[in-house]
Amino acid sequence: MNTNIFNDYFNYKIKKVLEYSIFLSRIIGVEKNKLWKQKKNIEKSLEWVVKDYFNSLFVHSNSDDIVRIFINDKDLAKYKINNELVSAINYFIKKGRAFEIKAYEKEIVLLAVIVHIANNLDTTTSPYKHNKNNYRTILISYIEKFNKIPYFNNIDNGKKNINLLLELIKSNVKEERKIFDTVSSKASFNRYIDISKENTYYLSQYNYSINSNISKEALKYVYEHNNIDDDFVLISKDLSIITLMKLLSLKRLNKMIFIPIKGSFFENENNVLKLSMIYDNRITAKFIKILINYNDCDDTLKELLIKYKIDYYLYCSKNTVINDYNEDKYLLSRDYTESNQDVVNKLKNSNKQIIIERFDGIVNENELLKESEE
Repeated sequence: MNTNIFNDYFNYKIKKVLEYSIFLSRIIGVEKNKLWKQKKNIEKSLEWVVKDYFNSLFVHSNSDDIVRIFINDKDLAKYKINNELVSAINYFIKKGRAFEIKAYEKEIVLLAVIVHIANNLDTTTSPYKHNKNNYRTILISYIEKFNKIPYFNNIDNGKKNINLLLELIKSNVKEERKIFDTVSSKASFNRYIDISKENTYYLSQYNYSINSNISKEALKYVYEHNNIDDDFVLISKDLSIITLMKLLSLKRLNKMIFIPIKGSFFENENNVLKLSMIYDNRITAKFIKILINYNDCDDTLKELLIKYKIDYYLYCSKNTVINDYNEDKYLLSRDYTESNQDVVNKLKNSNKQIIIERFDGIVNENELLKESEE
């Protein structure tokens, strides 16, 4: 597996939210909509805004300030649609129509609300979301909430399109379950070691179950003669990508996963090439990191990591001796931190990126996903 599966799933989510948005544009509207005079105008503007919203989904920006520059309606703040408003505003700016934003303020708010509802429908109906409401209740509650905006109205054929949208939601949920059924296995899975009290940083730990009828001697031979450790690293990488896909389904990409790797893994450059595929996608590159023991990372390995543009952290355990301070990213064990406070202070004063390990239990993937909802 490579990160193409994540790219494909990311685009699939965009497609789903766009489909929901188009149906919603037939359910709620504003009087005398000047932006949507033709069907193609509706779909083109929604497609642009949905894509822009997804591409900025996990980028922290000053959305409040941007919205205030262009839209003065303070009552909109309670609806928490600023990120969607920024994408709708961007649509006008990128199309060279910034001077029309004031004239189209109601239409811009409608664009933002529709994308907001569509995205929340997609999230709330995720197979990994724990909720007690049925799809109709979820949809109607969103529509009623935003119909309180004074210039919004229900479009006449709303009931028909509500039913069609609900059928689409049901179909998409079934399809999404099938997607994850094809990439999930009870016999091969990651557990995650929580190393932060805030439930932010995790070490991946590959696990597998084997046929109990296979002799220990045979297993030992296969393990010692087939570089199984290297394969386990790459499998754990793939499973971490799948976990990120499920977090994307919840729109809760708030976990950083470290893959611990021994120095011997990098002796096979083909391993490094496969590992570097993490960085083919900006999201997997942001949330999956490589962790290497400080003592394993010599100059030769550093050159290889630079060659393949691999973003890595150095792990320092209790007996690690840091000889230089040229590296930028460290994961420090609690024992190391307690025994080397002067070095830790020096690293902090040098503006190095430091994470201090705080063991907070081991979770399976489902438990990690549940934590993300809380």
